[in-house]
Amino acid sequence: MIENSMFEEEPDVVDLAKEPCLHPLEPDEVEYEPRGSRLLVRGLGEHEMDEDEEDYESSAKLLGMSFMNRSSGLRNSAAGYRQSPDGACSVPSARTMVVCVFIIVIAISVIMVIYLLPRCTFTKEGCHKKNQSLGLIQPLATNGKLFPWAQVRLPTAIMPLRYELNLHPNLTSMTFTGSVAISIQAVQATWNVILHSTGHNISRVTFMSAVSNQEKNVEILEYPFHEQIAIVAPEALLAGHNYTLKIEYSANISSSYYGFYGISYTNESNEKKYFAATQFEPLAARSAFPCFDEPAFKATFIIKILRDEQYTALSNMPKKSSVILEDGLVQDEFSESVKMSTYLVAFIVGELKNLSQDVNGTLVSIYAVPEKIGQVHHALGTAVKLLEFYQNYFEIQYPLKKLDLVAIPDFEAGAMENWGLLTFREETLLYDDNTSSVADRKLVTKIIAHELAHQATNKTVDVKKMMKTWTLQKGFPLVTVQRKGKELLIQQERFFLNMKAEIQPSDASYLWHIPLSYVTDGRNHSEYQAVSLLDKKSGVINLTEDVQWVKVNTHMTGYYIVHYADEDWDALIKQLKRNPYVLSDRDRANLINNIFELAGLGKVPLRRAFDLIDYLGNENCTAPITEALFQTNLIYNLLEKLGHMNLASRLVARVFKLLQNQIQQQTWTDEGTPSMRELRSVLLEFACTHSLENCRSSAMKLFDEWVASNGTHSLPTDVMTTVFKVGAKTEKGWTFLLSKYITLVSEAEKNKILEALASSEDVRKLFWLMKSSLDGDTIRTQKLSFIIRTVGHHFPGHLLAWDFVKENWNKLVQNPPWTDWYPGQRGVQMCEKLLFALPYCLCGQQLQCSPGRQEQSLSSVTLLVALEMAVQRKPTGLPRSHGDRVPTVTSPRKVDPSAAPGCAGTA
Repeated sequence: MIENSMFEEEPDVVDLAKEPCLHPLEPDEVEYEPRGSRLLVRGLGEHEMDEDEEDYESSAKLLGMSFMNRSSGLRNSAAGYRQSPDGACSVPSARTMVVCVFIIVIAISVIMVIYLLPRCTFTKEGCHKKNQSLGLIQPLATNGKLFPWAQVRLPTAIMPLRYELNLHPNLTSMTFTGSVAISIQAVQATWNVILHSTGHNISRVTFMSAVSNQEKNVEILEYPFHEQIAIVAPEALLAGHNYTLKIEYSANISSSYYGFYGISYTNESNEKKYFAATQFEPLAARSAFPCFDEPAFKATFIIKILRDEQYTALSNMPKKSSVILEDGLVQDEFSESVKMSTYLVAFIVGELKNLSQDVNGTLVSIYAVPEKIGQVHHALGTAVKLLEFYQNYFEIQYPLKKLDLVAIPDFEAGAMENWGLLTFREETLLYDDNTSSVADRKLVTKIIAHELAHQATNKTVDVKKMMKTWTLQKGFPLVTVQRKGKELLIQQERFFLNMKAEIQPSDASYLWHIPLSYVTDGRNHSEYQAVSLLDKKSGVINLTEDVQWVKVNTHMTGYYIVHYADEDWDALIKQLKRNPYVLSDRDRANLINNIFELAGLGKVPLRRAFDLIDYLGNENCTAPITEALFQTNLIYNLLEKLGHMNLASRLVARVFKLLQNQIQQQTWTDEGTPSMRELRSVLLEFACTHSLENCRSSAMKLFDEWVASNGTHSLPTDVMTTVFKVGAKTEKGWTFLLSKYITLVSEAEKNKILEALASSEDVRKLFWLMKSSLDGDTIRTQKLSFIIRTVGHHFPGHLLAWDFVKENWNKLVQNPPWTDWYPGQRGVQMCEKLLFALPYCLCGQQLQCSPGRQEQSLSSVTLLVALEMAVQRKPTGLPRSHGDRVPTVTSPRKVDPSAAPGCAGTA
């Protein structure tokens, strides 16, 4: 988009172009065309220049004309030049020469005065001293006055003590009115109170000291660039004294998923309903009410919400009172909160029902829209168990009297740890027994556990006192291990996705304090592990005996990647082939993850990574098989996108040979332990994706039965996604799935259908999905990032997805689909959401992207050579593409992975 300011001089340029003395072209031979950030004057005569030469020539002429046009002595004085009969320009008059000399002298004088002013540089925002940073330029408020603060971070002269917030949201007009009274204390003497505010129409500001108890109207200055306002106090604020600041305002309820935002949805009776919720992390509390919106400015909060009586209002604290007012309005007041940061403040207004249970004096409640209240039982049971567990584990009593978990119909984040009021997407909190799989249940349990862990630490965490080596530097460490006799030589460095010298920063000061855990042969992994602290660049661990192998990062509990010396990798590979169950399933998965990550960097030969997974024929646990399939699928996707289908097929053949027995033992049911069910899901997904073992025939039979019942026939939930993906490969199946997506209520089932729809090989359908989600009509906008990632994962859609992002970049960054992050962060958030699906983005003010992950870390040529060596042993019994057996729905025998030694079950 080209700003209007770039065209301010255009009328004068046109005038100049019409004067034959100043430009050789006739007026009807001149075409004005914007290109990029400049204007081009293009001649249309018979002696045309090359396009590039013409552009440069025209730009130069236009620049010259613009400069002449701005000169007051020449602006309207064509008479200053004598024109010959043939139209050529003669020597200027003496008067013109004098005027020009005078102007030049004045200009030089002004420049010298500015240059010679002591230590001062003028900018459009004011005078800037040379010894100061650009951040200290005195900014201007919206009314033209000087704004008294120039930094992005707030001053610490004032500290908030308590907020009294009154809100009246109108969910029909999507607007709200509010007032906030902030009790503050002056830490240092000052005349100004600087705080955050954005998007507010402030109508009145009053100020009162604790001594006078008299409200005084005060001046307010706004500086939108930093989303700050300044309250100019009527008197000096004295250190140690308390004051009260009251602000009355109105604003729009946000149409994005950020701040205090509103949504509409249709219930099962096809009625349109309205809902409003908050998402303040990281910097959006300032859009809901004026506040000190930085984590260190903690205070208590008293919140009052005026609502229509059909709605329920929730906030961080228990409801203190509800008063029925006139016109059917109800005012809810919530108890004063504990001391907390603004990004943890939350409130919700909507039609809700709940299920509750008391836990040691704390009322745990799960809220959902009325038609989905039957899907909250699993969440309630999980939350109750986890709250009890965390209180015992951390030895910290949960400080609030209530804990609400709310499923929001339209929520961009997965979940948010607002204190006392956790917010979730419906799919991350609700569990439908008929359509949710064991993977869905695991996801719900994991996310609840994550958010409740925040509740146990919200009160105790001081951001200024965290283990700084993990929070004040980027990335995570790569630990290199070499075994020499009874010693382990350890060293650490920063892990990079690309080890090229030109990409790595030159700063070698990265250092972590790493608690290193390890196990060795001769020690049962479940009974013994050793721990040592590495707080230097390198160190030595003394072993008590000679060992054949050592595995560092026991159970994958540490946040680092481990690289072993060649002989130590070989020893681990031999142990896995001899008896993999000496190591836990998490350790086996960890080894697979680490060696493929390191192979991608060229630190380990890719052939060695494939040697390590050769033991998989004896693997019956979910975690190692899932990790192996994930890592090899990354390579397969890259080969497919590079067009090397022969090598990609050989890769699939080798992996299939390793897992063939496990695949043949799977059934199309929901039977077995959670671990068995999750393994079944990933193995059948792999088999059907690559047309192995008649998988597609079995899946299509189930899909046809489901379609024949108009979607009422129950499918096994653990294989439902696989069945839908196979069905979506046909025109009829894709269309039927879309119709069911529009009408279904279960978010779990809708997500499975959406993944299948986005896995189509028809690029027209894929484009329609992305466009529909961007518009937010048929498919909610919150699903757009998921759709783009899914489309981009597969060969037919990866370029389509990338083109779609580029073409819609401005809308994606600026509008609701991706949340309205603080200026400068929007593009970064966009790129994070497209991780693995699209090339990495180096995002600033415009879209720039580098090659994708695998292309960055391992060149295509290197990859091809390495893979040729890794898969050169062509396995027998290659998979059949179409299958020649009679389609079967079940297999004769089952396997119980949890019965195998060293295999952890799934909760």
